[in-house]
Amino acid sequence: MQKRWVLREADERCVSLLSETLNVQPLVARILVHRGLAEPEVARRFLSSSLRSDLPSPFLMAGMEKAVERLAGAIERKELICVWGDYDVDGTTGTAALVSFLKSVGCNASYYVPHRINEGYGLNAEALTVLHGQGVRVVVSVDCGVSNYKEVELAQDLGIDVVIVDHHEPPQVLPPAVAILNPHQLDCPFPDKGLCGAGLAFYLIIGLRAKLREMGWFNQSETPDIRRYLDIVTLGTIADMVPLKGVNRVLARRGLEELGGSTRPGILALKRVAGIAEGAIGVG
Repeated sequence: MQKRWVLREADERCVSLLSETLNVQPLVARILVHRGLAEPEVARRFLSSSLRSDLPSPFLMAGMEKAVERLAGAIERKELICVWGDYDVDGTTGTAALVSFLKSVGCNASYYVPHRINEGYGLNAEALTVLHGQGVRVVVSVDCGVSNYKEVELAQDLGIDVVIVDHHEPPQVLPPAVAILNPHQLDCPFPDKGLCGAGLAFYLIIGLRAKLREMGWFNQSETPDIRRYLDIVTLGTIADMVPLKGVNRVLARRGLEELGGSTRPGILALKRVAGIAEGAIGVG
């Protein structure tokens, strides 16, 4: 049976404008128009996004100011911070990035990832009680926590402050956390709602670094380069199958470059198993 190809029509003026403005082939311009990227600046960001210029400010996210204020205070006072991550790729990569950053700035940081079968998803009372006994004063939940009202209430009673970093749809009644980073909150003006847990953790790193810089924390030391965390953040972003547009596209595009040169033992092991040679990792 012969197939009959029917090509979608496009506004030829938009195609010509994009082709000339972005210096791309007419076919590429036509595909961009078909995908709803007819505005030259929008199409430019889609094709060649930049960490420096194309990421919205972390402080547009509801709860960011409170989150970095509490964490910066904990770092300054040498309080023990525990990052509680979900057990999937998104949660573990977000946890790894955040713990790595906290330790790089001299923070007393640990992590906890619950057992998928024995403990299930999210915060739980038994582990929170154990963490309290270990001296933990702040828990940051990554990729979970927004539905754990009772557990956050227990943590509060124990004297543990909770910062929730979670991209899942929030319930009507939110937990009594110190701060909740979730762009799906009704009062959150952050323009991109599609971030995963690792992406939100990366945004918390950006915001916390800015707060510490404001405090003069890096006056006597080098400011951490946040690009070093993009390899694992990109793993979480792609594995969680969030839409690769907007902020996610910026992170994934730059993160693939970082993955190519990553020296992390875990990533090197994954590349060996997948039969990927050294060098840049593409999307093919």
